[in-house]
Amino acid sequence: MRTVATALAGALALSGLSGCAVLGLSAPATPGASAAASAAPASPSPVPVLPGIVTPKPKTAAPALATAGTAWQPILTALSGYGQWLLANPDPALVANVATPGCAAAGALSRQLGALLVENAYVQTSPVSIVAVVGPAAAIGTRVRVTAVAARAAEPVLSRRKNTPIMTFGPLPATALSITLDRGADSKWRLCTVSRQSADGAPADATVPLV
Repeated sequence: MRTVATALAGALALSGLSGCAVLGLSAPATPGASAAASAAPASPSPVPVLPGIVTPKPKTAAPALATAGTAWQPILTALSGYGQWLLANPDPALVANVATPGCAAAGALSRQLGALLVENAYVQTSPVSIVAVVGPAAAIGTRVRVTAVAARAAEPVLSRRKNTPIMTFGPLPATALSITLDRGADSKWRLCTVSRQSADGAPADATVPLV
């Protein structure tokens, strides 16, 4: 349980829109680097190497990822839903479907999923409510910033072996967020950073549990 609590609390940049939420990332927010510092991808973070640990087969099929275009609320909802599915069916190899390698959101969600696998655990997720989404009417380039208000209920972390709770991620109250999205070669948007939005509209905290 200590591994999960330590790794997951530090893993989120929602996370997983808890990381994640990652939209969907789901652990209490902790102070971290500024969004500006983490917005530009550095060298890609590798998927955690977990010797001797087999990734469990998913309990359900992965949700669809309709994340092209400029319908920002459906895009954020889709990214969050896939991130929540990953928390319930941990597989670090799939993180790049929703977060850009090298960005804060991808590193956070990868670490969280790795911790869940090590502890043979999964998250009993709650849907993320995403409202008041504002973004550009037309996407220019490969990166955009959108704002949104997100909230979700508390989420227990369960032992896969015993199916009993080992800890709980607290709820995310309605929170104003600044989110950067990257558009890949497949024209689909992926999360890069998710930050609390300060009173002046600037990103204030890059460690928000969203996925």
